[in-house]
Amino acid sequence: MGGGAVARPRPRGAEGAFRAMSEGDCGCGGGSIGRRAVSRIIRSARSVVRALMDRIVELEDDNTGLRMRVHELAAGKKAAKKQAREERKALVDMGADLAGSLAREARAVESRDEAVREKEEAVREMADERSSNLCDQATLKARLELEAARREQAAGAAGGGRAGDLMSRPGPAVSQSQSQSPQQQQAGRGKKEDGDEGGGGAQPRLALSNSSVAVPYNGTAAVRASAAAGAEGPATIELSSIDPLGGAAAPAPAFASVEYVRSDGNATESLIVLTPNATDVGVHEINVTARWAGGAPPAHAVLLVNVTDGVPPVLHAPARAALEAAGRLTAVNASTVGVWAADEADPSPVLLRSPSGPLPVGAHDVLWTATDVSNNTASAWMRLTVRDTTPPALGSMANLALSFSGVSQPWANYTAPAALDAVDGADVRVRCLPAPGSPVQRGLTQVVCVALDSQGNAAWARFWLNATGTG
Repeated sequence: MGGGAVARPRPRGAEGAFRAMSEGDCGCGGGSIGRRAVSRIIRSARSVVRALMDRIVELEDDNTGLRMRVHELAAGKKAAKKQAREERKALVDMGADLAGSLAREARAVESRDEAVREKEEAVREMADERSSNLCDQATLKARLELEAARREQAAGAAGGGRAGDLMSRPGPAVSQSQSQSPQQQQAGRGKKEDGDEGGGGAQPRLALSNSSVAVPYNGTAAVRASAAAGAEGPATIELSSIDPLGGAAAPAPAFASVEYVRSDGNATESLIVLTPNATDVGVHEINVTARWAGGAPPAHAVLLVNVTDGVPPVLHAPARAALEAAGRLTAVNASTVGVWAADEADPSPVLLRSPSGPLPVGAHDVLWTATDVSNNTASAWMRLTVRDTTPPALGSMANLALSFSGVSQPWANYTAPAALDAVDGADVRVRCLPAPGSPVQRGLTQVVCVALDSQGNAAWARFWLNATGTG
């Protein structure tokens, strides 16, 4: 400290270091070297600061872009959710309307079915009662006649036969000359002349209580045949069929038979019993012949038998039936809905339907009627439902690539597939989610399309959208 000089305190830290370097007091070997080093350090520091500031600006720009992108994505997601909610609500409303209409139709169908069943039961009871009454009346009448004849036979056997009673019984009398063929008449005239010359007895005669009779098949009828010969002795009654072509006589129908009721030495009274079945329906001519043991010419009479069919066909028709629709109008065949008819006397009864012709989709009250060759009818009601349970045919879609540039939001640029239905044709609603022209996310998005026909049948299709680009 000598010489009176006062030492200044040396600054500390960076300021002291820079000052010492500028004054050459850094132990570097001179002041000029210290100043150059400081200048380089300052320039380097300024470059670093400028680089850091530029990087900060770039990061801020990137952050701003990211925030904008996040905002756009959030807005697009919100719009997509809103559209999805709207589409879902529309589908739910559509399903609710369809369910309500189906429920109303089901209730209406049940009420109509009940009425149809009651009507069908009433018609069947009436038809059965009518058929039963017809058959019972005819059979009862024939049985009463047969029983009366048998009682009369028993009474005659107890009191002795009287030939005069036979002559007085009702019925058209057929003489020998009236009922014989020309050849038989000629032979009879020869025998008569021989008998007259020899002082022969009275001319034999054959009488029928009815010359024509109608009997239902599976019923019974009886015709009385009376033959008296006087001195010619008892007669035998024979039956044969008349050949319309004039040929040899054929055997009588199997349903006709002769029962001998009473016979004495000079007279015979017989019953011709008729018991036809379904195969005998029609008109039959039966030749009734009386032959006498005494050799007199036979007498002939024609019995006309009309075997009638008063029994309606058996008609089988289910009370309910369903048929899948083949178009807007569907043809209905009896076999496809389980309807058939059968008849004992007619192998092919006519089966008709009302209403006739093809039917649209829906429930229909159908009346089936079966008619046989004798014009007997049977009818039955059916609740026939033509239903459409087949979904429409929806066209398939291939995956689509969407490219965009210069926009921040890609759009679903596609056309919905077409649909075709057997009943509705091309008039089928097709809806897709996301809908054509709606915003979609970048990257892959699945599109679901549904086609819904008028009966609620749905068909589905799915494909992918790949949105790529810059914006």
